[in-house]
Amino acid sequence: WLGTGEPNSRNSIEPGCGIFKSTDGGLTWRAMGLGKTQHIGRIVVHPSNPNVVYVAALGAAWKNNPERGLYKTTDGGQTWQLIKSINDRAGFIDVQMHPTNPNVLLAASWERIRGPYFLRSGGPGSALWKTTDAGATWTEIKGNGWPETPKGRISPRFAPSNPDIVYAMVEADSIRGQPSRPGQARQKLANGLYRSADGGNTWTKVNDANTRPFYYSQVRVHPRNPDRVWFSSTPVLVSNDGGKTTRSATVGIHVDHHAMWMDPNDPERMIVGNDGGIAITYDGGGSYDFAALLPLAQPYEVSYDFEVPYNICGGMQDNGSWCGPSRRKNGPVTNSYWFTFNGGDGFFTAQHPLE
Repeated sequence: WLGTGEPNSRNSIEPGCGIFKSTDGGLTWRAMGLGKTQHIGRIVVHPSNPNVVYVAALGAAWKNNPERGLYKTTDGGQTWQLIKSINDRAGFIDVQMHPTNPNVLLAASWERIRGPYFLRSGGPGSALWKTTDAGATWTEIKGNGWPETPKGRISPRFAPSNPDIVYAMVEADSIRGQPSRPGQARQKLANGLYRSADGGNTWTKVNDANTRPFYYSQVRVHPRNPDRVWFSSTPVLVSNDGGKTTRSATVGIHVDHHAMWMDPNDPERMIVGNDGGIAITYDGGGSYDFAALLPLAQPYEVSYDFEVPYNICGGMQDNGSWCGPSRRKNGPVTNSYWFTFNGGDGFFTAQHPLE
């Protein structure tokens, strides 16, 4: 299954075209609907019945639309049911299934709207929801240590080896550090990483780190150690004591991490996805191999000059500005023929028309 549309609400994102399915390991794909959802945040599949699939659909970024919410299919995507809807402003960014009981799920709704020069992340439609009957009914997580202040993006995760332990990244108190009333001491922020030891009934805030939650907000738990948790602020942080103390888990590779997969049979082998591509570690994050063989780039704009053959320049998202030849007399244009002349976000490039 593949969900399209960027769920990390930058001001340069584009909508997707729904959800796709492959039955041959990714060689061919077939569109399975949900095109009007525009941005899909997460997909989970029933462990023993592959026809049962849940889809967290965030909805349009640049406008309100009703085709957002939590969807479910029981016939492999032939038909979809909207099993949880908030309103036309709040969609769902994440859904997680209990490791041993597929009828228990956590789903995070997120109210947000994007403009060219603003992002309103958070509102009354943002919440964490729990079902124990496969989505027929839902209960909002409230109280008992869960933040009561206005919330934005939320990302939950069960611990595979002990699903009573649940972690959640929570965006809260979007106006960071603002006093609740003039002259009053600054309130303690609710933004950060939370942990539950009873399946989500009670919660404890364990860490304040949650940088740019609209852009990151990923949590992963070790398959065998429920106290070893990774969560993406910037960089990815890892903790061996349930989130209380941390260190960087992504030293020496590109920043801005949005995805992480760990081998359930060999948790020391992990793949992280970031704004620079993917990096692979075989020692639990001690060192990484950067997979520089994927022909991927996200240019904002491209330009060219009047040489023969002409040269192309482009500004890449978070990967600087690059120039290279359009072709060679013999052989392909490989990576070694490209050079970078600026870092950060590349944006626009332009070449002198005569020189």
